[in-house]
Amino acid sequence: MTYITAFFILCPLTILYSSGYRYDWQHGFPKRTGAISINVEPADAQVSLNEVEVKRGINEKEVRLNSVPPGKYIIKITKSGYFDWVKDVEVKEMQTVYIKETILMKKETPQALDEGWVGAISLSPDGRYLAYAKAADMGAEIWLRDTSDNANKLFLNFKNREVSFAWGEKNKYLIISDAESPYDSVVIAPLDAPDKYFDLVKKIKYPVDKYQWKKSLEPELFFSTDLKIMSIFPATQKMLTLAKNTFLDWHMENGQLWTLETNTTTAKIDIYKDAIGFKEIFNSLDANPLGQEWNKTQILMALRDNVLLKDRAKMETLLVTKNKKITLAGEKFFISEYNNWWLIWSPWELWGYAEGGDPVLLNRSGEQLREVLSMDKFNALTLTWANSTTALYPYYLVTHTFIDTPITDADVDTKNRIFYFSGSIKGQSGLWQLVY
Repeated sequence: MTYITAFFILCPLTILYSSGYRYDWQHGFPKRTGAISINVEPADAQVSLNEVEVKRGINEKEVRLNSVPPGKYIIKITKSGYFDWVKDVEVKEMQTVYIKETILMKKETPQALDEGWVGAISLSPDGRYLAYAKAADMGAEIWLRDTSDNANKLFLNFKNREVSFAWGEKNKYLIISDAESPYDSVVIAPLDAPDKYFDLVKKIKYPVDKYQWKKSLEPELFFSTDLKIMSIFPATQKMLTLAKNTFLDWHMENGQLWTLETNTTTAKIDIYKDAIGFKEIFNSLDANPLGQEWNKTQILMALRDNVLLKDRAKMETLLVTKNKKITLAGEKFFISEYNNWWLIWSPWELWGYAEGGDPVLLNRSGEQLREVLSMDKFNALTLTWANSTTALYPYYLVTHTFIDTPITDADVDTKNRIFYFSGSIKGQSGLWQLVY
C-alpha cells in the first residue's frame, strides 16, 4: 500500500518536473519556471546571478540555468582586464533568456601612432592600410600607415585640410577628395604606385557632384557632373559616358543605375531601378514626405530593393521598399559588413534596420551622436558623442564608456579588434589606436 501511495504521489510530480514545474514549498503548490542560457567570449569569464557566482565545469563554455523561478534578475559577466557586462533580465514561465553573441571589451590604454593635428582617417577594407590627414602649411599631408609593419609614409599633399577618403572595396585604389560636394578635387591613387595618382577634376575640367566605386576587381569609378554620368578606369584613365545627368540624383548597384526623377505627367517623383537597362519604376512618391523641395533630396543607398533617401536641408531620411515608406530621424548611415544590418542616425537618435523588417530605435539621447561604427561580428557598435565614445551591445542595450575625451574621426578593424581614432588625449594631439 505504501508503494502504491508513493507511486501516485511521485508520478505526477515527475511529469510536472519534466514539464518545467517546480514545487513551491513555501506556498505549497507546483510552479512553472524558466531558464537562462549564457554563452559569451572569453569563455572563462565569470558569471553571477544576483551577485551569486554561477559554478560550472572547466570545459563548460555555456552556462545553462534551469528551473529559475519567474522574476527579475541581474546578470553580471566579469573577467580581469575587461569591462564588466551587466544586464537586468526578466525570467518568465516556460521561457529561456538567451545571452549570447557577446564579446567582452578589454580595458586598455590608447597608444599614440603619430603626433600632431590629425583630421580624417580611414582604414582600407582589408585592414592593411590606414589613411589619415595631417595638418600642413597649405592644406593637408595624406599619410598611409601599413598595419603589417606599423610604418608611416607620406603619400601625397592635398590642397584642403578637410578631406574625405574612399577605398576601392576590391582593388588597391584610394580616393582623396574634398569633404563635401561639389568636389573641386578628386585624387585617384593606386597604392602600389602612389606617384601615378591623378586629379579627376583637372582631367575633365568640371567639378564632380558625386562619385562611387564599382565593387569589382578591375577598378572602375562612377561619377557625375552637372551634365553627365560617367565612369573611368583608373589604370588606363579611359572614360565612358553612361547617361545625361537629367536626374534629381542617382546611385549605382551591381551595374544597375538607380535614379530619382520627376514625372511631369503624374506630378509624382519616381524611383527607377536599372535606368539604363530594363528600366522599371521601383516606387513612386506622391509628394515630398521630407517636406522640402525635391531637388534637395538625394539617394544615400540603393541595395537589394531597399532605397534610402535624404533631405539635404533636414536631418531626416526616407526608407523606401516595394511596399513601405518610412521616415526616420537621420543624416548619416552605414551598412554593417555582418548580417546586412543598416544603421541610420541623427545627433539624437539611432535606428537599426534589418532588410525585410521594420526599423528599430536603438538609442535616443541629447548628447549629440556623431558617428557609429561596427565593432565585431556580433554587431556591437561604437557610438562617438561630442565628448566621449561608448560601446553598445544593441541586442541587450548594454553600454561601456571606453574613451572619455572628444575625438575627431575614427575607424575600426573589426577582425583584430582595434579602434583607430584622431584627437587629443591629455593635451597631446595625434593618431591613436585602442585594442579592445
